[in-house]
Amino acid sequence: MDLRFQKRLLDLSIRMFVKGEGMPSPIKFAPQKTAILPAFPETAHPFECASPEQVGLSEEYIKSYLSALEANREVNLHSLVVLRDGKLILSGSARPYSTLRPQLTYSMSKTVVAMAIGLLISEGKLSLDRRAYSLFPSSRLPALLSSRIKAITVEHLLTMQAGVFFNEGGSVTEEDWVRSFFDSAVKFEPGTAFAYNSMNSYVLSAIVREVSGKSLNEFLEERLWKPLGITSHFWEKCPMGIEKGGWGLYLRPYDMAKLGQLMLDGGSFDGRRVLPRSWVHEMLRAHAEVPTEAGNYNYGYQICTLWLR
Repeated sequence: MDLRFQKRLLDLSIRMFVKGEGMPSPIKFAPQKTAILPAFPETAHPFECASPEQVGLSEEYIKSYLSALEANREVNLHSLVVLRDGKLILSGSARPYSTLRPQLTYSMSKTVVAMAIGLLISEGKLSLDRRAYSLFPSSRLPALLSSRIKAITVEHLLTMQAGVFFNEGGSVTEEDWVRSFFDSAVKFEPGTAFAYNSMNSYVLSAIVREVSGKSLNEFLEERLWKPLGITSHFWEKCPMGIEKGGWGLYLRPYDMAKLGQLMLDGGSFDGRRVLPRSWVHEMLRAHAEVPTEAGNYNYGYQICTLWLR
């Protein structure tokens, strides 16, 4: 499979960058977002407002931070929401963005996927040592699976230690990402090294669908979105109709802040238990050592543990 994938990716690159044909896609594609998600009232956030001084910060420090952001041309700032001790001390956006409208969360999506996996584990429907391939019907998988593919567990996917070659490039060259993932070569024995790959997160999203019988978004509706009051969200899907998992989630900046506060408070929000405290602890604990050349961080469960380096 990897040779076919690499050939299609090479052909696509030649057409784009050598022949100048734009972004021709070898797979069927249709836009998924048909309308801008609605904004919400300026006051519709759950945070108590406070001045920097009221939470032990200097207003001058905040001003210098904003000045540094503005002066740094490498920072393409869209929106900014700052909380301290659960209180809102700063929010704002660069035109034409707005904290009132959903924006792309990029790899923050991965952390939300890990939350869903933790909920399944807490409900006794999944385990960390479960072999990933065994969670899918044989009709979804290649006829032959390598020993390394069979060795990949849920935890290997969470910690980016699966080692599968099939990666984000496959999103524009292949339609069935689950089959392509399990049909791929594996560059090392799973669990022995770190290799960042958003397709690990995608397979976790597909696992949520297989185990729960619901899409990732549907599964999270009663367990995460509603408890946090997150009413406006959108998650892009793959050609097979599965949420992309590792990317493609749109949330309002205020709602992104809610997820951050949820993690800071050990899985509780507004006095309500949403995630198991033990799972939040495991998400934030370093499980994989990241090579220095790959970045100055270690990796937990779908989250960088920068402060643990």
